[in-house]
Amino acid sequence: MQDELRQLCRRLLEDGTVQVVIGYGQSSEDGPTYPVFITNTADVNRLVWNDRCFANLTTYLKRKEVKALGKPAIIVKGCDERALVVLEKESQIDRSQMVVIGLACEGVGQPREPKCASCDVHMPRFSDHVVGQAANAPVEADRRYADLEALMKKSPAERMAYWMSELSRCFKCYACRATCPMCYCERCIVDKNRPQAIDTSPTLKGNF
Repeated sequence: MQDELRQLCRRLLEDGTVQVVIGYGQSSEDGPTYPVFITNTADVNRLVWNDRCFANLTTYLKRKEVKALGKPAIIVKGCDERALVVLEKESQIDRSQMVVIGLACEGVGQPREPKCASCDVHMPRFSDHVVGQAANAPVEADRRYADLEALMKKSPAERMAYWMSELSRCFKCYACRATCPMCYCERCIVDKNRPQAIDTSPTLKGNF
Protein backbone atom coordinates (compact mmCIF):
# COMPACT_ATOMS: atom_id res chain seq x y z
CA MET A 1 0.00 0.00 0.00
CA GLN A 2 2.85 2.38 0.83
CA ASP A 3 4.52 1.59 -2.50
CA GLU A 4 1.25 2.19 -4.34
CA LEU A 5 0.93 5.56 -2.60
CA ARG A 6 4.46 6.56 -3.58
CA GLN A 7 3.94 5.54 -7.20
CA LEU A 8 0.76 7.61 -7.42
CA CYS A 9 2.40 10.67 -5.88
CA ARG A 10 5.42 10.34 -8.15
CA ARG A 11 3.15 10.26 -11.19
CA LEU A 12 1.18 13.31 -10.05
CA LEU A 13 4.39 15.29 -9.59
CA GLU A 14 5.99 14.09 -12.82
CA ASP A 15 3.07 15.01 -15.05
CA GLY A 16 2.59 18.38 -13.36
CA THR A 17 -0.86 17.61 -11.97
CA VAL A 18 0.32 18.92 -8.60
CA GLN A 19 3.35 20.83 -7.37
CA VAL A 20 3.43 19.54 -3.80
CA VAL A 21 2.29 16.42 -1.96
CA ILE A 22 1.31 16.86 1.67
CA GLY A 23 1.83 13.56 3.45
CA TYR A 24 3.47 11.72 6.32
CA GLY A 25 7.19 11.19 6.91
CA GLN A 26 9.05 9.18 9.53
CA SER A 27 12.69 9.29 10.66
CA SER A 28 12.83 5.75 12.03
CA GLU A 29 10.66 2.67 11.84
CA ASP A 30 9.44 2.97 15.42
CA GLY A 31 9.50 6.78 15.57
CA PRO A 32 6.60 9.22 15.32
CA THR A 33 5.35 10.48 11.98
CA TYR A 34 5.37 14.13 10.97
CA PRO A 35 4.08 16.18 8.02
CA VAL A 36 6.23 16.36 4.90
CA PHE A 37 5.82 18.57 1.85
CA ILE A 38 7.18 16.76 -1.20
CA THR A 39 7.90 18.96 -4.21
CA ASN A 40 10.49 16.77 -5.96
CA THR A 41 10.04 13.22 -7.23
CA ALA A 42 13.42 12.36 -5.74
CA ASP A 43 11.88 12.77 -2.28
CA VAL A 44 8.74 10.68 -2.85
CA ASN A 45 10.23 7.73 -0.96
CA ARG A 46 10.08 9.84 2.18
CA LEU A 47 6.32 9.29 2.22
CA VAL A 48 5.11 6.65 4.66
CA TRP A 49 1.81 5.11 5.65
CA ASN A 50 1.35 3.11 8.84
CA ASP A 51 -0.63 3.02 12.08
CA ARG A 52 1.39 5.95 13.45
CA CYS A 53 -0.12 8.41 10.98
CA PHE A 54 -2.34 10.15 13.52
CA ALA A 55 -2.32 13.76 12.29
CA ASN A 56 -5.03 15.35 10.19
CA LEU A 57 -2.97 17.02 7.47
CA THR A 58 -5.83 19.13 6.10
CA THR A 59 -4.96 21.88 8.58
CA TYR A 60 -1.91 22.75 6.44
CA LEU A 61 -4.04 23.62 3.41
CA LYS A 62 -4.92 26.98 4.99
CA ARG A 63 -1.35 28.15 5.56
CA LYS A 64 0.07 30.83 3.28
CA GLU A 65 3.50 29.22 3.06
CA VAL A 66 1.92 25.96 1.90
CA LYS A 67 -0.33 27.70 -0.62
CA ALA A 68 2.78 29.33 -2.07
CA LEU A 69 4.12 25.88 -3.03
CA GLY A 70 1.45 25.47 -5.71
CA LYS A 71 -1.39 23.05 -6.33
CA PRO A 72 -1.35 20.36 -3.63
CA ALA A 73 -2.15 16.69 -3.36
CA ILE A 74 -3.31 16.03 0.18
CA ILE A 75 -3.20 12.60 1.80
CA VAL A 76 -6.18 11.88 4.04
CA LYS A 77 -7.81 9.13 6.05
CA GLY A 78 -11.57 8.71 5.93
CA CYS A 79 -12.00 10.72 9.12
CA ASP A 80 -9.71 13.50 7.86
CA GLU A 81 -11.79 13.74 4.70
CA ARG A 82 -14.68 15.11 6.75
CA ALA A 83 -12.61 18.20 7.54
CA LEU A 84 -12.24 18.87 3.81
CA VAL A 85 -16.02 18.79 3.43
CA VAL A 86 -16.48 21.41 6.16
CA LEU A 87 -13.63 23.61 4.91
CA GLU A 88 -15.18 23.64 1.45
CA LYS A 89 -18.63 24.47 2.87
CA GLU A 90 -17.09 27.40 4.74
CA SER A 91 -15.29 28.62 1.58
CA GLN A 92 -11.84 28.06 3.05
CA ILE A 93 -10.60 25.78 0.26
CA ASP A 94 -11.31 25.33 -3.44
CA ARG A 95 -11.77 21.60 -3.85
CA SER A 96 -11.16 21.86 -7.61
CA GLN A 97 -7.67 23.23 -6.99
CA MET A 98 -6.28 20.16 -5.22
CA VAL A 99 -5.99 16.41 -5.56
CA VAL A 100 -7.24 14.35 -2.63
CA ILE A 101 -5.60 10.97 -2.03
CA GLY A 102 -7.61 8.84 0.36
CA LEU A 103 -6.01 5.98 2.24
CA ALA A 104 -7.83 2.89 3.42
CA CYS A 105 -7.48 2.86 7.20
CA GLU A 106 -8.37 0.25 9.79
CA GLY A 107 -7.43 2.52 12.68
CA VAL A 108 -4.29 4.10 14.07
CA GLY A 109 -2.28 3.34 17.18
CA GLN A 110 -1.19 0.14 18.89
CA PRO A 111 -3.52 -0.76 20.46
CA ARG A 112 -6.05 0.90 18.22
CA GLU A 113 -7.24 4.33 19.33
CA PRO A 114 -10.68 4.25 21.05
CA LYS A 115 -12.03 6.74 18.50
CA CYS A 116 -11.15 4.31 15.72
CA ALA A 117 -13.30 1.57 17.24
CA SER A 118 -16.46 3.55 16.45
CA CYS A 119 -15.30 4.86 13.05
CA ASP A 120 -17.42 3.98 10.01
CA VAL A 121 -15.25 5.62 7.33
CA HIS A 122 -12.37 3.17 6.98
CA MET A 123 -12.66 3.73 3.23
CA PRO A 124 -12.58 7.37 2.03
CA ARG A 125 -15.71 8.44 0.15
CA PHE A 126 -14.91 11.72 -1.58
CA SER A 127 -11.28 11.36 -2.65
CA ASP A 128 -9.96 11.63 -6.20
CA HIS A 129 -7.79 8.57 -5.66
CA VAL A 130 -8.15 5.81 -3.07
CA VAL A 131 -5.17 3.67 -2.12
CA GLY A 132 -5.63 0.29 -0.44
CA GLN A 133 -8.59 -1.69 0.78
CA ALA A 134 -9.68 -1.72 4.41
CA ALA A 135 -11.22 -4.77 5.98
CA ASN A 136 -14.74 -4.39 7.29
CA ALA A 137 -13.67 -3.70 10.84
CA PRO A 138 -16.54 -3.98 13.33
CA VAL A 139 -17.99 -0.62 14.31
CA GLU A 140 -18.71 -0.20 18.00
CA ALA A 141 -21.48 2.30 17.35
CA ASP A 142 -22.66 2.25 20.95
CA ARG A 143 -19.33 3.78 22.02
CA ARG A 144 -19.73 6.92 19.94
CA TYR A 145 -21.75 8.81 22.50
CA ALA A 146 -21.00 6.74 25.59
CA ASP A 147 -18.92 9.48 27.24
CA LEU A 148 -21.52 12.14 26.48
CA GLU A 149 -24.36 9.99 27.75
CA ALA A 150 -22.47 9.25 30.96
CA LEU A 151 -21.80 12.97 31.46
CA MET A 152 -25.43 13.94 30.85
CA LYS A 153 -26.56 11.50 33.53
CA LYS A 154 -24.63 13.51 36.13
CA SER A 155 -26.15 16.35 38.11
CA PRO A 156 -25.39 19.96 37.07
CA ALA A 157 -22.92 20.24 39.96
CA GLU A 158 -21.16 17.05 38.89
CA ARG A 159 -20.96 18.23 35.30
CA MET A 160 -19.49 21.53 36.42
CA ALA A 161 -16.91 19.66 38.51
CA TYR A 162 -16.04 17.54 35.48
CA TRP A 163 -15.40 20.55 33.26
CA MET A 164 -13.46 22.36 35.98
CA SER A 165 -11.22 19.31 36.28
CA GLU A 166 -10.71 19.05 32.52
CA LEU A 167 -9.98 22.74 32.02
CA SER A 168 -7.58 22.89 34.97
CA ARG A 169 -5.08 20.91 32.91
CA CYS A 170 -4.84 23.53 30.16
CA PHE A 171 -1.73 25.73 30.27
CA LYS A 172 -2.55 27.58 27.04
CA CYS A 173 0.04 26.08 24.71
CA TYR A 174 -2.52 26.46 21.88
CA ALA A 175 -1.57 23.13 20.31
CA CYS A 176 -5.32 22.55 19.87
CA ARG A 177 -5.55 25.68 17.73
CA ALA A 178 -2.48 24.75 15.70
CA THR A 179 -3.79 21.30 14.81
CA CYS A 180 -7.50 21.98 14.35
CA PRO A 181 -8.48 22.25 10.65
CA MET A 182 -11.40 24.49 11.62
CA CYS A 183 -9.19 27.17 13.25
CA TYR A 184 -8.56 29.48 10.32
CA CYS A 185 -9.17 33.03 11.59
CA GLU A 186 -6.51 35.54 10.55
CA ARG A 187 -6.30 36.58 14.18
CA CYS A 188 -7.58 34.25 16.88
CA ILE A 189 -9.96 35.65 19.50
CA VAL A 190 -7.61 34.48 22.26
CA ASP A 191 -4.97 36.88 20.89
CA LYS A 192 -7.25 39.90 20.76
CA ASN A 193 -7.07 42.42 23.59
CA ARG A 194 -9.35 45.21 22.34
CA PRO A 195 -11.58 44.11 23.93
CA GLN A 196 -10.03 41.30 25.94
CA ALA A 197 -12.63 38.58 25.49
CA ILE A 198 -10.56 35.73 26.92
CA ASP A 199 -8.18 35.86 29.88
CA THR A 200 -4.66 35.02 28.70
CA SER A 201 -3.49 33.61 32.03
CA PRO A 202 -3.15 29.78 32.21
CA THR A 203 -5.32 29.55 35.29
CA LEU A 204 -8.62 27.82 35.86
CA LYS A 205 -10.38 31.18 35.85
CA GLY A 206 -8.69 32.13 32.59
CA ASN A 207 -9.44 28.77 31.01
CA PHE A 208 -13.06 28.72 32.06
